[in-house]
Amino acid sequence: IKGFGKLTVGNAKSAGGMWENTSSNSILFMERPMYNEAANLAHRAGIHYDTAGAFGKKNPFHLKATFGVGGEGAWRQEQEDSDSVEDRWVIGIAPHYTLNLGKKHTLLVGGHFNYENLSDGNARGVEARANGVHTLGEKIQDGDLANVDNYYWGGPQIMYTNGPLFMAAEYVAVRASRVSANVENATDPHDDYEAHGGSIFSHYFFNGGANVKINNTKGAISGVKCKSPTGCTAAKVMFEYLNFDDDELSESGTRGGVLHIGFNHYFNSNVRLMVDAARGLYEGGTGMSTDALGTNVTHNMTSIQTRLHLKF
Repeated sequence: IKGFGKLTVGNAKSAGGMWENTSSNSILFMERPMYNEAANLAHRAGIHYDTAGAFGKKNPFHLKATFGVGGEGAWRQEQEDSDSVEDRWVIGIAPHYTLNLGKKHTLLVGGHFNYENLSDGNARGVEARANGVHTLGEKIQDGDLANVDNYYWGGPQIMYTNGPLFMAAEYVAVRASRVSANVENATDPHDDYEAHGGSIFSHYFFNGGANVKINNTKGAISGVKCKSPTGCTAAKVMFEYLNFDDDELSESGTRGGVLHIGFNHYFNSNVRLMVDAARGLYEGGTGMSTDALGTNVTHNMTSIQTRLHLKF
């Protein structure tokens, strides 16, 4: 709608944090950080709004917002949650402000807030896969919160690009307000749940003359444009952490950190090779086992992944 923005009605990607708001076609690491799994709305049925450059392509402000109902994804809502979440509703809001400091020299600051009302079923899973590897069946963080009234999270983000260098960081705080096991008499109250996580990363082109562009109409990075006949190669590094250790979880919570290193080679603007290596150290949690190992148990994981990514 000219001068207003874009409305999407139906099952669509919700407003969220930096990693969730970035398309998989543009994301620089193969996996989103671990905390993202426990703190995103993903696809939800509802009404979604995006300014989408409605106020001019050079306008520095971008906003994405969601009002949704039901569980995550239309298929999951029908097959897994069924009628138990028919009264659930969610909201999400993600504002961004972009400063163009010069040619290929851009700064974006922003944040997000997400809210889930769980008064229908009072249960919420808190899950994360080790090193963020989404193909793993066992999860380093795999617990449930009962007697939850509201579950919400959010935090700030920052992106910076200057020629071959791109840097970004995000912090996310999670909180769940709990209801009493006996609501009428409040004889068995539950403590609120708190957790947090964050990430910082850098991506640097050492040949090819390419750069990572920040798109102010999307509040996110765009795909890399590589015009060099020999391709464009970038080294990358990321540190992420999560602290979801809390006695209120059904299984022992986890805290840990992961160091990622790797490189991306862009053969052109539509074909890239991604190589990611990661080393994660964890304390507590399930330890990638079906049995809880307790808060004093430490464990680690090393992963190496490659992907040939074709973008159309």
